[in-house]
Amino acid sequence: MKIVKTITKNILTGILLIILLSTSTYGLSQSDQVKPKDSLIFNYKFNASMRMSKGRLNQLMIPLSLQTTLANKTFEMDLVGSYVYHKINGFQLENEILTRGVFTLLPQKRIRPVVGYIYESSLLSQLKSRHSPGLGIGLTVIKKKNHKLRLNAFASYDKTEFENVVGYETFRANLILFGSDVLIKDRLHLNYTFFYFQSVQDGTNYTLLFEPKLLFKLSKIFSLSTNLNYRYENIVDPISTRENLFMTFGFQIANMR
Repeated sequence: MKIVKTITKNILTGILLIILLSTSTYGLSQSDQVKPKDSLIFNYKFNASMRMSKGRLNQLMIPLSLQTTLANKTFEMDLVGSYVYHKINGFQLENEILTRGVFTLLPQKRIRPVVGYIYESSLLSQLKSRHSPGLGIGLTVIKKKNHKLRLNAFASYDKTEFENVVGYETFRANLILFGSDVLIKDRLHLNYTFFYFQSVQDGTNYTLLFEPKLLFKLSKIFSLSTNLNYRYENIVDPISTRENLFMTFGFQIANMR
């Protein structure tokens, strides 16, 4: 345990040094030249979908999500919130909340420091709460007009509580991959996010999450969407399942890709 804590402490110390060096370098470079005009940008994405059936199977499922980004040349603050309500034959199966916040310094640089926080609560997974702050770096892998790929790699602390059993506390090494591709210009876009969260203390404690989304654009800001959500979590409440897969259809309103 002491070895793991020492390694984690060294990782976080190294990341803090990267942040300080990046910030100081940026300040020096700006002092030697005239500062360009920098404006604040606000972007958003709102997604909604619904699945409903009547008869022998009475079902209602409503997934909602909102993403907002506030940014300029110095910083970027990205907030994502999602909510899922699911009821079958009078029984509420899902009442799920997931929020993620990421603060990035110098977002236009290829490598930049990031600070993040995740909160999660899920009736479906019998997850009472999950708090996970983290610190790391972001990397732009591909930045083209029709193809973009970003990677966030960071160390985090995870405190998880279940409804029926004792939860856990652990340190994690996390990877998040963000991608977007224009398949048909102004008509068909593909966005996807891949998460891999691995405990550095317990090799059996990990989570995989894959969220691809196909967008059929009807206008500049309005699109029909097909959404897939795949999740595998190896350490769960015993009455829950480790693997879950959902597909929904809905729409997106956004002023960013």
